[in-house]
Amino acid sequence: MAGDTLVTVNSEGTLLASAPRTATATSATMKNFTARGVFVGVVVSAATTGGLTVRIRGVDPISGDNYTLGSYTQITATGRYGFILYPGAVTAALAGTGTVQTIGTAFLPRQWYVDVTAGDASSWTYSVSYVLCA
Repeated sequence: MAGDTLVTVNSEGTLLASAPRTATATSATMKNFTARGVFVGVVVSAATTGGLTVRIRGVDPISGDNYTLGSYTQITATGRYGFILYPGAVTAALAGTGTVQTIGTAFLPRQWYVDVTAGDASSWTYSVSYVLCA
């Protein structure tokens, strides 16, 4: 698909650069060739009301339909948040800023992306990064 980004194991990068947002933000569709899972980091530098929901999404190779692999609701404050999607990962609760939570135990499919949805129309400033896991 046009606009896809090739991603290999142990790759890391930016899915969404830091910017103020008031609506759902969706990363580019990433192409995974050999990774089993992914770590997604979210850094919130300005928070207001409504909270944020982070979802790791897969893309069906035939229909192009999207499906949720893992989701976390709600980020409600500034800070650093980490989310893991990895086969067999143990689910753990997010204890607050600077902690990591398993949000899915599925494998990472060939095509995937992240979206972040605000709970209301207030402005949030955040960035989203990734690290692929072998």
